Amino acid sequence: MPSHDPGIRASRISRSEGLADPEVSALAIPVTDGPVVTGALVLTHRRRGRSERLSLDRAAARLLAHIQEGRT
Repeated sequence: MPSHDPGIRASRISRSEGLADPEVSALAIPVTDGPVVTGALVLTHRRRGRSERLSLDRAAARLLAHIQEGRT
């Protein structure tokens, strides 16, 4: 199902802040084959504070940039 959230479309990162488990944050990054999403990489961690969320965001952004570089 395609994302209709403009923030997710722009960043290519989907976030879950305690939705499945109140102590867990998660990020999902799409894996694509051309324009088709074929899977997702998911990063998770135990929630301990806002600074950890920023670290997870930076890790996801670096991973996404690395994946995109490999496709060019």
